[in-house]
Amino acid sequence: MIYIFTIIICLFFVWYYDIQGKTKYKQVSFYILLIWLITISGFQYMVGVDVMAYTYDYERYSSRLPLDLFFKDAENNRLQPGWVFMVWLFKQVTGNFFFLKLTHAIFLNVSIFHFFKRESKSEFLCIFFYIISSYLVMNFNVLRQSMAVAFELYAISYINNEKYLKSILFIFLAYMFHDSALLLIILPFFKFLKFNKVTLLIVAICFFVTIYAFYVIDFEGFLYQFLIRGDLDNSTTSVAWGYMNDERLGASGKVFKYSGQMMMTTFIIIYYIYKKKDMFWGGLSILYLVVMMASVLFPILWRFRLYFDFSFYLLLASVLVELKSNRRLLIPLRKVIVYSLIVLFVYFPIRDYFNVNSSGLRNINQYYPYHSIFDPVIEKRY
Repeated sequence: MIYIFTIIICLFFVWYYDIQGKTKYKQVSFYILLIWLITISGFQYMVGVDVMAYTYDYERYSSRLPLDLFFKDAENNRLQPGWVFMVWLFKQVTGNFFFLKLTHAIFLNVSIFHFFKRESKSEFLCIFFYIISSYLVMNFNVLRQSMAVAFELYAISYINNEKYLKSILFIFLAYMFHDSALLLIILPFFKFLKFNKVTLLIVAICFFVTIYAFYVIDFEGFLYQFLIRGDLDNSTTSVAWGYMNDERLGASGKVFKYSGQMMMTTFIIIYYIYKKKDMFWGGLSILYLVVMMASVLFPILWRFRLYFDFSFYLLLASVLVELKSNRRLLIPLRKVIVYSLIVLFVYFPIRDYFNVNSSGLRNINQYYPYHSIFDPVIEKRY
């Protein structure tokens, strides 16, 4: 119920501020929503499978030096230096995981909210997309990667403002929390793309070749052979086998198999690039689309999509506002397009909030029922 209430409140803010254009108490509403989301995340108690694992790991760690903690049994230790150092700092003060989790909730949500505030004029609409699609998993499960995403959002803004040295620093910090953040080294490349026929042709060719490769090349067989050769360490190999053989560890990919959603996503990105002539946000959103399609074949790849979700939310909000105010479209047609897009991208995530037990998303029922530190209960149904 707490999640449904949050969605309703956010929808009201979307309607009042982003659609109606009101400004009274907008700042206050923005920070009230931010504090509310931090409270839900920070004051949780054993909500989410990964949070339970992080809690138990935190409690068993001693207040050793971070290097000792990091290198001990390194072959089976997958924790990155940034997280290890963060754990060490908090262990100097308290053995209670709550204080680290609250700090994580503050840093993550402040980073996301301020990213939307910096980069969009429709911040509540962007926050709404975040709540229905990324909030639960980022706040209750992928804690290390969500820290990496938080740093990445600052890096994206610095790249957009052509402050490349600062962006490199934040990409490095992201990598310190999760190895997958190595992917972010391609981000500055999109800032140098210019809107012209040659760029559009190259991007289109790369896009279609990538999609074609996904459906032609036997990547699964290739990965199995790679793992069998034993080129990776035991810890990474064990995790890779688990991801490939246990669908619980990834989003099922079921939502993304709807061709209509893929087509509409493609239309939105093309429309934005054509109207705005902006290859930076457009390029990042193309990566969102590519990873979304790849998730159909390899469900665990939804985790890589987290790095591009927020750029696409900005683009989607911009297109919805553009279509709503486009006077070249007949008013009835304009409303049909805008409402259809909203329904298309909102229906499946919200449906899963109301149909917890039949959800197609990654164990969404692990977030229900919600328990706080004031109601400490460990659910055994995960």
